[in-house]
Amino acid sequence: VEATNNPLEESYIGLDGVIYTTDTPQYRLAKFKKEFDEYLDKDFTAFYYVLTHVLLMIDSRAKNMMIATWDNKIWFPIFYDMDTMLGLNNYGYNKFSYDIEDSAENVYNGHKSVLWNNWKDAFPDYTRAFY
Repeated sequence: VEATNNPLEESYIGLDGVIYTTDTPQYRLAKFKKEFDEYLDKDFTAFYYVLTHVLLMIDSRAKNMMIATWDNKIWFPIFYDMDTMLGLNNYGYNKFSYDIEDSAENVYNGHKSVLWNNWKDAFPDYTRAFY
């Protein structure tokens, strides 16, 4: 769901001290960044992101990802249905080149992923090496 630009019920203070009073894309990114560690393991998520990039597993960032937890608090992305790795498409043909990226073109609708788009914007140090 896109930001509504409606007033927030309560103001929100981001990690950088900026106070948000409106539901904007900037507010949502600040909230994602500040609260990420409450829900997902950052190091494991970074590992998953890097591995899907190196092995060209773009589909594993779109629809072929599941999340799991061991304590019902912190979640981890896990692999599911890894049939489209190393440049293969859903039919088993080598179609994609090494530089394919989920947000660069419409591949498996990965460019729409709120999680991974926010990840790249909120934590550029984890993804800088790829771009």
